[in-house]
Amino acid sequence: MRKILTIFLTIIFTIIIFTGCNNDTNGNGNGTETKTAEGFYTGMIDNNSLEVSVDEEFMVFRKTGMTDYVEEIGLLEGDKVKITYRAESDGNMIGKIEVVPYKTSQGMFTGFADSNSFEIIDSMEGYRSFFRSGAATDFGKLGLKTGDEVKVDYIFQDPQNLALRMSIVKAADKELKLQDQVVILNGVVDNNSFEVTAGDQILVMRIIGTPDKFQELGIKEQDKIDVTWYQNDSGQLIVVWIFKTE
Repeated sequence: MRKILTIFLTIIFTIIIFTGCNNDTNGNGNGTETKTAEGFYTGMIDNNSLEVSVDEEFMVFRKTGMTDYVEEIGLLEGDKVKITYRAESDGNMIGKIEVVPYKTSQGMFTGFADSNSFEIIDSMEGYRSFFRSGAATDFGKLGLKTGDEVKVDYIFQDPQNLALRMSIVKAADKELKLQDQVVILNGVVDNNSFEVTAGDQILVMRIIGTPDKFQELGIKEQDKIDVTWYQNDSGQLIVVWIFKTE
């Protein structure tokens, strides 16, 4: 009988210990559940709290010494973040912030397509479109004009490039009127210019290092090429983007 009682008490004691160890399902020792949230960092509220837009709703997260932590991880306004936190009585307490890696595109701003999207001519990749809810309002504050050289930090969020931030690298002297047309190359004029047939017109256009540029792109006489250009104050047609169409 004594042996059976001992076994029974041992079982009960084990159950109590096991229950206590599992009171906190995520091992944080205070009985609160660890959660995760993904969103976009909008800024600091005070030295110990910050704000994140999660599914278009703002959430506040807290951590003692938040200012130093944000600086330590290099967090910038607009960054997409993944936050591990605990919902406690005094707020959402951050355990860890992970910054989602982003890419950068730099080139000429061509304008807003609508209130939520815009386009640039990337200096390496050509025309690129970007989306951001309220882009025209948010980035319009920069005083952008067609021709400004801009830098865009973005992430690819299928099926589009989601803009996180944009800044002006070099402002254009004035608004540029860009034109784009598929033309036929007649030939190279000199090191910095070439002649094309555009409809019923013969035009001379300029691009620095014309022969090298054409060799790089595999462009030859009579090829059809897509050219984007603007006319400067001297009447010259300055090419900002060119590629072979076929």
